[in-house]
Amino acid sequence: MELLLIRHGLTRANLERRFCGRTDWPLLPESLLDLDQLAHSGALPTVEVVCHTGLLRTIQTAERLFPGVPTQGMPSLAEFDFGDFEALTHDDLQGDPAYVRWLAEYETMACPNGESQRDFQDRVRWGFRDLTMDWT
Repeated sequence: MELLLIRHGLTRANLERRFCGRTDWPLLPESLLDLDQLAHSGALPTVEVVCHTGLLRTIQTAERLFPGVPTQGMPSLAEFDFGDFEALTHDDLQGDPAYVRWLAEYETMACPNGESQRDFQDRVRWGFRDLTMDWT
């Protein structure tokens, strides 16, 4: 089994440098065009299935790059859950004591109503384990 990891196309949150994990931002129109160009460039391999996180930006990326290929949602591979910091920027949060503490202890401390780096890594690790068990 070969695994190809592709990051989703650009969203407004990416351009604005917002913490974006669980908010369901769509891709920017220009990113959709870039994905269409890549899909028709011949640079992508042939694949049997495309997994996505279930968020719109990942579904749009999968469908644009690999039209007609079966897809499977895998929420366990979703991006980091920033909890109360979601959709905010570093500048928005600079004076927040919870944010300052989280920056110092992000590996073990969860964002308020979110997850820690360790939680994220464990979740994704289990997601990849499930993925490889499903397709081997």
